[in-house]
Amino acid sequence: MYKVTRVVSAIALAALVSAPSFAIELKTDEDKASYAAGFSSASSMLRDANATGLKADMMLKGFTAAIKGEENSLNPVEMRQALMKAQYFRRQADKQKSDVTRQSNIEWLAKNLERDEVKALPSGVQYEVFSSGAKEGAKPTRADDVLVHYQGSLIDGTVFDSTIRRGKPTTLNVGGVVPGFSDALLNMTLGDKWRVYIPSKLAYGEKRTGPIPAESILIFDLELLKIN
Repeated sequence: MYKVTRVVSAIALAALVSAPSFAIELKTDEDKASYAAGFSSASSMLRDANATGLKADMMLKGFTAAIKGEENSLNPVEMRQALMKAQYFRRQADKQKSDVTRQSNIEWLAKNLERDEVKALPSGVQYEVFSSGAKEGAKPTRADDVLVHYQGSLIDGTVFDSTIRRGKPTTLNVGGVVPGFSDALLNMTLGDKWRVYIPSKLAYGEKRTGPIPAESILIFDLELLKIN
């Protein structure tokens, strides 16, 4: 019943959000800005409903009442309790999603490690060597700064950061990056080019960071250019 209510409510709000509005005329910048703000808010409500199981139609009623300046149907105590319950629903939805993603990550990494060219460090970080530096070349320590080129992406191919695209390498402290990235650097020799696969627990874990969703495996094409 919970899932049915969630789907029906989400469909109802989606229809309201996506329905064509033939009578709307956006003549001024203020019109456009106001419309954009409203559309963005409604889209956010729809995402919230889809993610948490809150009833989208009731969210819309509350939103509309507030916009119209109508009296709140809940007294202050009820309002506080209801918002706490909404936060609970969000946490539960986030936990459920994280549990599913973690299991999916385990399976993805296990499958990736089946490839002959992929190796694993004791920490669980996986890597494949594109090219190697000097056989007896220097390796950085945790205290070192290093000059690197890298491109970071998600397993779906989405690039979230790239010095390669910017055309300029960057200097990082080996101990100042996420643990999986640091572990890779500590095992690289000057001049090495690797592709590194970092499990979420050695990256950002449960936290969403900028464009990186929670529980994301991070993939880096990484070149160690200089050790300072």
